[in-house]
Amino acid sequence: EENKRLGKIAYILNSIQQILGLKLQPFSLAFDQQKQVHHASEILITNSRSVGAEALKWSQDITLNDGILNILVIRATNIFDLLGILVTLLAGKEKRNPVVKTYQFKQYCRIDTQSPVRTQADGDPVGETPVKLIIDPRSLVVIAGKEGYYQRS
Repeated sequence: EENKRLGKIAYILNSIQQILGLKLQPFSLAFDQQKQVHHASEILITNSRSVGAEALKWSQDITLNDGILNILVIRATNIFDLLGILVTLLAGKEKRNPVVKTYQFKQYCRIDTQSPVRTQADGDPVGETPVKLIIDPRSLVVIAGKEGYYQRS
């Protein structure tokens, strides 16, 4: 609701709130028969390169239509880490930033924490950890234009 009313300003305010509360905590990741524990400030799951501004994009390896979701483990503990991420995104060199580790999954991903952590989807609050994502290939119906629509086969 608030994000709709305030538009992009709500996302900026949310980002500032997150920056002020940066701290590393253990996240347990289980994805496609792998299990890992990471100390991170944030875990981001995406299938889009977009970071919210045209000039800011994640790796070119991230595509919308490959059936793969991408996990970004972010270990930002201060404003300098965040500025470093910003600079590497602008330069197209985010894979060289030691604050961000990337993984991919094709089937499922589960994220657990010792105590509940708030979760978001597209900037909106959606609950708390644990979170489980399951990829269901070719399950999206796309509607385009007045008369045309594509349905999975």
